Amino acid sequence: MRIADALLPEFDQEMGNTRKCLERIPTAKFSYKPHPKSFDMGSLAVHIATVCDWGVVTMKADDFDYAPVGAPPYQPPVAKDAAELLAMFDKGKKEFRAALAAAGTGRSRGI
Repeated sequence: MRIADALLPEFDQEMGNTRKCLERIPTAKFSYKPHPKSFDMGSLAVHIATVCDWGVVTMKADDFDYAPVGAPPYQPPVAKDAAELLAMFDKGKKEFRAALAAAGTGRSRGI
């Protein structure tokens, strides 16, 4: 069985539910903090909206250094409004789904 055959149905369902959640975050609430020490709602939403970007990196690269020595660390993107947030999510979802669909059985990497 191909990896894609096992993962894609659940992926599609979960990404649909995730998008519904992101759609409900109003731009006016992006600065809201659930706790003074918390990230603001916009940053938390971007964290969820870009989760598929990490999936693409995982599928296509052998390694990833979040804070490479001698180079700037990873900087998460910023969404200025809900439309930008959803565009980030949709782009990442499309790219990750394509990477999953292209996955083989996993035998070539010893999985």
